[in-house]
Amino acid sequence: MSPPMFDRWLARPLLLHAAGVWDGQQAWPGFDAWCEQHAGRRCTLWLSTSMLLELVCPGELPLADDRAVIEWARPLLQHYHGPAAAGWPLAAWQQGRRRGVSVLHGTALAALQASAQRARVRLAGVRPWWSLVLRRALRRHAELRATQARLLVIEVDRLAVLSLEQGRLAGLEVRRLDGPAPAALQAWCDDGVPTLAVGYGLHGKPPAPINSADTLHGAHPAARWLA
Repeated sequence: MSPPMFDRWLARPLLLHAAGVWDGQQAWPGFDAWCEQHAGRRCTLWLSTSMLLELVCPGELPLADDRAVIEWARPLLQHYHGPAAAGWPLAAWQQGRRRGVSVLHGTALAALQASAQRARVRLAGVRPWWSLVLRRALRRHAELRATQARLLVIEVDRLAVLSLEQGRLAGLEVRRLDGPAPAALQAWCDDGVPTLAVGYGLHGKPPAPINSADTLHGAHPAARWLA
């Protein structure tokens, strides 16, 4: 049975990660497989940190708009990653006064667009998943709007560390964890900063000072952090 027409107009949120796609209810081996079964639909792709590099602009640089941010980031990426970085898709972002760049390098944007085009799927947006988690966590957890706070977005062996000041992004680091175990989070337990963890793939509870906004177990995030 085909979905109702109004359902086709809605952008289905999908989490794209190294192992495939999670739609909040079902895992798919890849975006192409999802598109084949959802011809004519709209979707938003939320990108795992495994697909991204993140650069945060130094606060003292006079970068007035997205174009200036991209022009700052491109030569920096080529310096550290070589000629291949010249073709990586860049997306500038701003949260509060902080500007930065998300760099797609874990998959080819052209391949995602081709998969969508073949199935007449409309891509409503391609964005970092941490930005969705941040928005929803700030709405739900008042402690993140304190003078200083921290949000940990955990994805198996990847970790995005978002430093917050009065609910605004002050810093962002993406790190690889030694393993999906609670001990890997110990570095963020001793400075007294309120810390909240969201994500999936962790084997066990986070250490005592770190609060979990949701279960961190399982192969995928809880649906409410995507849907």
